[in-house]
Amino acid sequence: MPAPWRSPTSRGGSGWGGKLTIGVVTGDDLLGRLDGLLARGHALKNLDTGRPLRDVRDRVLSANAYLGAAPVVEALQRGAQVVITGRVTDTGLTLGPLMHAFGWAPDAWDRIAAGTVAGHIIECGAQCSGGNCLKDWKRIPDMANIGYPIVEARPDGTFDLIKHPATGGRIDVASVTEQLVYEMGDPGEYITPDGVADFTTIQLTQAGQDRVRVSGIKGKPATDKLKVSIAFFYGYKAIGTLVYAWPDALEKARADEKPVDRFTREIAPLILNGPPSVTGFAGGRPKPEEIVAYWPALIDKRMVQPAVELIQA
Repeated sequence: MPAPWRSPTSRGGSGWGGKLTIGVVTGDDLLGRLDGLLARGHALKNLDTGRPLRDVRDRVLSANAYLGAAPVVEALQRGAQVVITGRVTDTGLTLGPLMHAFGWAPDAWDRIAAGTVAGHIIECGAQCSGGNCLKDWKRIPDMANIGYPIVEARPDGTFDLIKHPATGGRIDVASVTEQLVYEMGDPGEYITPDGVADFTTIQLTQAGQDRVRVSGIKGKPATDKLKVSIAFFYGYKAIGTLVYAWPDALEKARADEKPVDRFTREIAPLILNGPPSVTGFAGGRPKPEEIVAYWPALIDKRMVQPAVELIQA
Protein backbone atom coordinates (compact mmCIF):
# COMPACT_ATOMS: atom_id res chain seq x y z
CA MET A 1 0.00 0.00 0.00
CA PRO A 2 1.24 3.55 -0.62
CA ALA A 3 2.67 5.59 2.21
CA PRO A 4 0.16 7.89 3.96
CA TRP A 5 -0.11 11.34 2.45
CA ARG A 6 1.24 14.21 4.48
CA SER A 7 0.39 17.83 4.07
CA PRO A 8 3.22 20.36 3.65
CA THR A 9 2.64 21.59 7.21
CA SER A 10 3.20 18.10 8.59
CA ARG A 11 6.93 18.50 7.97
CA GLY A 12 7.22 20.28 11.28
CA GLY A 13 7.61 23.75 9.87
CA SER A 14 5.38 26.36 8.30
CA GLY A 15 4.56 24.66 5.03
CA TRP A 16 7.11 24.99 2.24
CA GLY A 17 8.82 27.88 3.96
CA GLY A 18 8.39 30.02 0.87
CA LYS A 19 10.40 27.60 -1.30
CA LEU A 20 8.64 25.68 -4.03
CA THR A 21 10.12 24.06 -7.13
CA ILE A 22 7.81 24.35 -10.13
CA GLY A 23 8.37 22.38 -13.32
CA VAL A 24 7.18 24.04 -16.53
CA VAL A 25 6.69 21.82 -19.59
CA THR A 26 6.72 23.44 -23.03
CA GLY A 27 7.16 22.27 -26.60
CA ASP A 28 3.56 21.40 -27.41
CA ASP A 29 2.83 24.68 -29.24
CA LEU A 30 3.43 24.14 -32.96
CA LEU A 31 1.71 27.25 -34.33
CA GLY A 32 4.93 29.09 -35.11
CA ARG A 33 6.41 25.98 -36.75
CA LEU A 34 3.52 25.04 -39.03
CA ASP A 35 4.90 26.49 -42.25
CA GLY A 36 8.26 24.82 -41.71
CA LEU A 37 6.61 21.48 -40.95
CA LEU A 38 4.42 21.71 -44.05
CA ALA A 39 7.44 22.60 -46.17
CA ARG A 40 9.24 19.50 -44.88
CA GLY A 41 6.42 17.27 -46.03
CA HIS A 42 4.37 16.93 -42.86
CA ALA A 43 0.90 17.36 -44.35
CA LEU A 44 -0.98 17.22 -41.03
CA LYS A 45 -3.94 15.65 -42.78
CA ASN A 46 -7.31 15.83 -41.07
CA LEU A 47 -7.90 12.45 -39.41
CA ASP A 48 -11.60 12.57 -40.28
CA THR A 49 -11.52 13.87 -43.86
CA GLY A 50 -7.98 13.26 -45.11
CA ARG A 51 -7.63 16.86 -46.29
CA PRO A 52 -4.17 18.44 -45.97
CA LEU A 53 -3.78 21.33 -43.56
CA ARG A 54 -2.74 23.61 -46.43
CA ASP A 55 -6.44 23.82 -47.32
CA VAL A 56 -7.10 25.93 -44.21
CA ARG A 57 -3.58 27.10 -43.29
CA ASP A 58 -4.46 30.79 -43.62
CA ARG A 59 -7.25 30.35 -41.04
CA VAL A 60 -5.37 28.36 -38.38
CA LEU A 61 -5.57 29.90 -34.90
CA SER A 62 -3.70 27.34 -32.78
CA ALA A 63 -1.84 24.04 -33.11
CA ASN A 64 -0.75 21.93 -30.15
CA ALA A 65 0.71 18.45 -29.99
CA TYR A 66 -0.50 16.13 -27.24
CA LEU A 67 2.57 15.38 -25.13
CA GLY A 68 2.69 12.30 -22.96
CA ALA A 69 3.96 11.55 -19.47
CA ALA A 70 7.71 11.74 -20.24
CA PRO A 71 8.23 15.48 -19.57
CA VAL A 72 6.13 15.23 -16.39
CA VAL A 73 8.37 12.39 -15.20
CA GLU A 74 11.47 14.44 -16.01
CA ALA A 75 10.18 17.42 -14.05
CA LEU A 76 9.44 15.25 -11.01
CA GLN A 77 12.80 13.52 -11.21
CA ARG A 78 14.51 16.90 -11.23
CA GLY A 79 12.76 17.86 -8.01
CA ALA A 80 9.58 19.63 -9.12
CA GLN A 81 6.82 19.69 -6.51
CA VAL A 82 4.30 21.24 -8.90
CA VAL A 83 4.25 20.66 -12.66
CA ILE A 84 2.59 23.09 -15.08
CA THR A 85 2.17 21.91 -18.65
CA GLY A 86 0.86 22.99 -22.00
CA ARG A 87 -1.06 20.39 -23.97
CA VAL A 88 -0.51 17.03 -22.25
CA THR A 89 -2.86 14.07 -22.38
CA ASP A 90 -5.23 13.71 -19.43
CA THR A 91 -3.89 10.22 -18.83
CA GLY A 92 -0.29 11.43 -18.83
CA LEU A 93 -0.97 13.64 -15.81
CA THR A 94 -1.64 10.52 -13.75
CA LEU A 95 0.81 8.17 -15.46
CA GLY A 96 3.72 10.55 -14.97
CA PRO A 97 3.67 10.55 -11.15
CA LEU A 98 3.21 6.75 -11.12
CA MET A 99 6.21 6.23 -13.39
CA HIS A 100 8.25 8.52 -11.17
CA ALA A 101 7.11 6.95 -7.88
CA PHE A 102 7.52 3.32 -8.94
CA GLY A 103 10.42 3.64 -11.35
CA TRP A 104 8.46 2.19 -14.28
CA ALA A 105 10.46 2.05 -17.51
CA PRO A 106 8.92 3.82 -20.52
CA ASP A 107 8.70 0.47 -22.32
CA ALA A 108 7.09 -1.47 -19.45
CA TRP A 109 3.97 -1.64 -21.57
CA ASP A 110 1.64 -3.38 -19.08
CA ARG A 111 2.56 -0.89 -16.36
CA ILE A 112 2.24 2.03 -18.77
CA ALA A 113 -1.20 0.75 -19.78
CA ALA A 114 -2.24 0.43 -16.13
CA GLY A 115 -1.21 4.01 -15.36
CA THR A 116 -3.01 5.15 -18.50
CA VAL A 117 -6.22 3.42 -17.43
CA ALA A 118 -5.92 4.96 -13.96
CA GLY A 119 -5.62 8.39 -15.53
CA HIS A 120 -8.53 7.77 -17.87
CA ILE A 121 -10.80 6.72 -15.01
CA ILE A 122 -10.18 9.84 -12.91
CA GLU A 123 -9.72 12.40 -15.70
CA CYS A 124 -13.37 13.49 -15.52
CA GLY A 125 -13.32 13.92 -11.77
CA ALA A 126 -16.47 12.76 -10.03
CA GLN A 127 -17.96 10.89 -12.99
CA CYS A 128 -16.40 7.67 -11.68
CA SER A 129 -17.49 8.41 -8.12
CA GLY A 130 -21.20 8.81 -8.82
CA GLY A 131 -21.50 11.90 -11.00
CA ASN A 132 -23.31 11.54 -14.33
CA CYS A 133 -24.03 7.93 -13.40
CA LEU A 134 -26.91 6.13 -15.12
CA LYS A 135 -27.32 3.18 -12.76
CA ASP A 136 -29.56 3.99 -9.80
CA TRP A 137 -28.73 7.67 -10.18
CA LYS A 138 -31.55 8.68 -7.85
CA ARG A 139 -29.88 6.69 -5.07
CA ILE A 140 -26.45 8.29 -5.32
CA PRO A 141 -25.96 9.70 -1.78
CA ASP A 142 -25.28 13.36 -1.05
CA MET A 143 -24.52 14.53 -4.58
CA ALA A 144 -24.05 18.09 -3.34
CA ASN A 145 -21.02 16.90 -1.38
CA ILE A 146 -19.71 14.38 -3.91
CA GLY A 147 -16.23 13.03 -3.30
CA TYR A 148 -13.59 13.04 -6.01
CA PRO A 149 -11.77 9.78 -6.79
CA ILE A 150 -8.38 8.80 -5.40
CA VAL A 151 -6.09 6.21 -6.99
CA GLU A 152 -4.30 3.92 -4.54
CA ALA A 153 -1.66 2.50 -6.86
CA ARG A 154 0.82 -0.35 -6.46
CA PRO A 155 4.13 -1.02 -8.21
CA ASP A 156 2.70 -4.08 -10.00
CA GLY A 157 0.20 -1.90 -11.90
CA THR A 158 -2.90 -2.84 -9.92
CA PHE A 159 -4.76 -0.05 -8.16
CA ASP A 160 -7.85 0.73 -6.12
CA LEU A 161 -10.27 3.59 -6.67
CA ILE A 162 -11.53 5.15 -3.46
CA LYS A 163 -12.85 8.45 -2.15
CA HIS A 164 -12.74 10.20 1.18
CA PRO A 165 -15.24 8.53 3.52
CA ALA A 166 -16.72 11.84 4.66
CA THR A 167 -17.95 12.71 1.16
CA GLY A 168 -20.99 11.89 -0.93
CA GLY A 169 -21.20 9.96 -4.16
CA ARG A 170 -20.51 6.30 -4.79
CA ILE A 171 -17.64 4.27 -6.24
CA ASP A 172 -18.69 0.92 -7.62
CA VAL A 173 -18.09 -1.21 -10.67
CA ALA A 174 -20.94 0.46 -12.55
CA SER A 175 -19.71 4.02 -11.98
CA VAL A 176 -16.14 3.09 -12.95
CA THR A 177 -17.32 1.22 -16.04
CA GLU A 178 -19.31 4.20 -17.28
CA GLN A 179 -16.22 6.40 -17.13
CA LEU A 180 -14.07 3.71 -18.78
CA VAL A 181 -16.19 3.75 -21.95
CA TYR A 182 -16.04 7.56 -22.17
CA GLU A 183 -14.25 8.77 -25.32
CA MET A 184 -13.27 5.25 -26.26
CA GLY A 185 -12.93 3.98 -29.80
CA ASP A 186 -11.46 0.53 -30.38
CA PRO A 187 -11.46 -0.99 -26.86
CA GLY A 188 -8.47 -3.13 -27.74
CA GLU A 189 -6.34 -0.13 -28.68
CA TYR A 190 -6.68 2.96 -26.51
CA ILE A 191 -3.80 4.92 -28.04
CA THR A 192 -1.80 7.51 -26.12
CA PRO A 193 1.66 8.99 -26.70
CA ASP A 194 3.01 6.71 -23.95
CA GLY A 195 1.62 3.38 -25.09
CA VAL A 196 -1.48 1.48 -26.12
CA ALA A 197 -3.83 0.14 -23.45
CA ASP A 198 -6.00 -2.89 -24.16
CA PHE A 199 -9.29 -2.06 -22.45
CA THR A 200 -10.60 -5.58 -23.09
CA THR A 201 -8.17 -6.88 -20.44
CA ILE A 202 -9.35 -4.62 -17.60
CA GLN A 203 -10.71 -6.49 -14.57
CA LEU A 204 -12.93 -4.61 -12.09
CA THR A 205 -13.76 -5.98 -8.65
CA GLN A 206 -15.81 -4.47 -5.85
CA ALA A 207 -13.25 -4.71 -3.03
CA GLY A 208 -15.30 -2.94 -0.37
CA GLN A 209 -17.62 -0.02 0.11
CA ASP A 210 -16.59 2.76 -2.27
CA ARG A 211 -13.55 0.73 -3.31
CA VAL A 212 -13.05 -0.79 -6.77
CA ARG A 213 -9.93 -2.81 -7.58
CA VAL A 214 -8.53 -2.61 -11.12
CA SER A 215 -6.19 -5.31 -12.38
CA GLY A 216 -5.16 -7.46 -15.33
CA ILE A 217 -4.40 -4.58 -17.69
CA LYS A 218 -2.25 -5.36 -20.71
CA GLY A 219 -0.45 -2.89 -22.90
CA LYS A 220 1.17 -2.63 -26.32
CA PRO A 221 4.11 -0.53 -27.60
CA ALA A 222 3.62 3.14 -28.30
CA THR A 223 3.22 4.37 -31.87
CA ASP A 224 5.65 6.75 -33.57
CA LYS A 225 3.09 9.54 -33.84
CA LEU A 226 1.62 12.30 -31.70
CA LYS A 227 -1.85 13.71 -32.11
CA VAL A 228 -2.06 17.40 -32.95
CA SER A 229 -5.05 19.50 -31.96
CA ILE A 230 -5.55 22.35 -34.45
CA ALA A 231 -8.19 25.06 -34.28
CA PHE A 232 -9.14 27.20 -37.30
CA PHE A 233 -11.61 29.95 -38.19
CA TYR A 234 -14.75 28.53 -39.76
CA GLY A 235 -17.08 31.50 -40.19
CA TYR A 236 -19.80 33.05 -38.06
CA LYS A 237 -23.10 32.01 -36.52
CA ALA A 238 -26.04 33.65 -34.81
CA ILE A 239 -28.59 31.84 -32.69
CA GLY A 240 -31.98 33.02 -31.48
CA THR A 241 -35.17 31.33 -30.32
CA LEU A 242 -38.85 32.22 -30.55
CA VAL A 243 -41.43 29.98 -28.91
CA TYR A 244 -45.03 30.06 -30.19
CA ALA A 245 -48.02 28.84 -28.19
CA TRP A 246 -51.05 27.00 -29.45
CA PRO A 247 -53.41 27.22 -31.22
CA ASP A 248 -51.72 26.85 -34.62
CA ALA A 249 -48.20 27.03 -33.11
CA LEU A 250 -46.52 25.11 -35.93
CA GLU A 251 -48.24 27.17 -38.60
CA LYS A 252 -47.22 30.39 -36.85
CA ALA A 253 -43.60 29.32 -36.60
CA ARG A 254 -43.40 28.32 -40.25
CA ALA A 255 -44.65 31.78 -41.24
CA ASP A 256 -41.40 33.26 -39.77
CA GLU A 257 -38.95 31.53 -42.10
CA LYS A 258 -36.39 34.04 -43.45
CA PRO A 259 -33.10 33.85 -45.33
CA VAL A 260 -30.10 33.41 -43.06
CA ASP A 261 -28.57 36.74 -44.06
CA ARG A 262 -31.60 38.59 -42.66
CA PHE A 263 -31.92 36.48 -39.53
CA THR A 264 -30.21 38.69 -36.96
CA ARG A 265 -32.10 41.86 -37.89
CA GLU A 266 -35.50 40.29 -38.45
CA ILE A 267 -35.96 38.11 -35.38
CA ALA A 268 -36.50 40.96 -32.91
CA PRO A 269 -39.30 42.66 -34.90
CA LEU A 270 -41.09 39.33 -35.19
CA ILE A 271 -41.93 39.52 -31.50
CA LEU A 272 -44.55 42.24 -31.99
CA ASN A 273 -44.83 42.42 -35.77
CA GLY A 274 -45.25 38.71 -36.51
CA PRO A 275 -47.77 36.00 -35.63
CA PRO A 276 -49.33 36.24 -32.16
CA SER A 277 -48.40 34.65 -28.82
CA VAL A 278 -44.62 34.57 -29.19
CA THR A 279 -42.71 34.03 -25.95
CA GLY A 280 -39.35 32.77 -24.78
CA PHE A 281 -37.28 35.48 -26.51
CA ALA A 282 -34.36 36.35 -24.26
CA GLY A 283 -30.94 37.90 -24.55
CA GLY A 284 -31.85 40.62 -27.00
CA ARG A 285 -30.98 40.66 -30.67
CA PRO A 286 -28.82 37.66 -31.64
CA LYS A 287 -25.18 38.57 -32.14
CA PRO A 288 -22.90 36.98 -34.72
CA GLU A 289 -20.29 34.72 -33.10
CA GLU A 290 -17.07 33.45 -34.55
CA ILE A 291 -16.95 29.70 -35.18
CA VAL A 292 -13.70 27.93 -34.29
CA ALA A 293 -13.53 24.45 -35.83
CA TYR A 294 -11.39 21.47 -34.85
CA TRP A 295 -8.78 19.82 -37.05
CA PRO A 296 -7.24 16.61 -35.65
CA ALA A 297 -3.97 15.42 -37.18
CA LEU A 298 -0.89 13.27 -36.54
CA ILE A 299 2.80 14.16 -36.58
CA ASP A 300 6.02 12.20 -36.30
CA LYS A 301 7.17 12.17 -32.66
CA ARG A 302 10.66 13.18 -33.74
CA MET A 303 9.31 16.57 -34.80
CA VAL A 304 8.24 17.50 -31.26
CA GLN A 305 10.82 18.05 -28.54
CA PRO A 306 9.33 18.84 -25.10
CA ALA A 307 11.36 21.02 -22.77
CA VAL A 308 11.31 21.18 -18.97
CA GLU A 309 12.28 24.26 -17.01
CA LEU A 310 12.46 24.49 -13.22
CA ILE A 311 11.43 27.66 -11.41
CA GLN A 312 11.97 28.40 -7.73
CA ALA A 313 9.09 30.25 -6.15
